[in-house]
Amino acid sequence: MEPILVGITREGKIFEKGFATSAGFLDIQLSSEYSSFSLNDKITCIKIKNKSILNGDEIEVDCINFLKRYVKCIEDLLNNFYHCNNKELIENVKFLNEKIKYIVYLKEDEIILPFVGEEEMDSLSFKILRDYKERFYK
Repeated sequence: MEPILVGITREGKIFEKGFATSAGFLDIQLSSEYSSFSLNDKITCIKIKNKSILNGDEIEVDCINFLKRYVKCIEDLLNNFYHCNNKELIENVKFLNEKIKYIVYLKEDEIILPFVGEEEMDSLSFKILRDYKERFYK
């Protein structure tokens, strides 16, 4: 399954991918400190260290195992998380204006949203990103 959204840091590291699944829009964010999974913004599961938190409450089951009931191929998506077919996109991020902290590529619209880390400056990009994700909710 190809991602329809890819978040890339200035250093060229992928930190977010979004997928249009049969259950709706699955947003995955991975970092060294946590993993975050969101399905249609209704189910949000965050894994921090050995704890899984589902919609604000700690749960016994791992986030990935919980989400398998909605997205059967979630393990495959995670195995290929850091792979990107568009190598040019990743390379070009490194040459953007130094104020840009990260970008999010919206594949369906072929738009690159820049984020500079300032709430006021990033508000339009966040609105476009939210509207884009909502198009795939079910």
